[in-house]
Amino acid sequence: MAFFATSHGKSPCDGIGGTVKREAAKKSLQSATTGHILTPINLYTWASCSTEGIAFLYCSKEKIQQHSEELAEQFDQAHTVSGTTDNHCYQPAGLGTLHVSRISRDATFFTAKVSDTDDIPADSKPVELAAD
Repeated sequence: MAFFATSHGKSPCDGIGGTVKREAAKKSLQSATTGHILTPINLYTWASCSTEGIAFLYCSKEKIQQHSEELAEQFDQAHTVSGTTDNHCYQPAGLGTLHVSRISRDATFFTAKVSDTDDIPADSKPVELAAD
């Protein structure tokens, strides 16, 4: 089961994601014989109906696979950024480059080339995963 909240770094979504997962586990454990949350669609349905103030998006496995295939060539051409375990702030600095620093708002950073800009079409846009 994929649940992406914790994959997006340290921000409010990290706490929200942890709370939703904890509440979903509690709800599932409290269900005697039915109503267990065992699949991504069960989690999405339960969370959408049970949680106010948070918008949930369900993205099917097929939709993720489709976008993965579309992005595979671009990912294959990406350059590795050295020191990823030592640095925690990555900010776009231009097409194909990032400013990398130890912590957020650090005045000291280095510029990392993450792709060859010639390989990326100038009109390329981030892919958005749309709900089915």
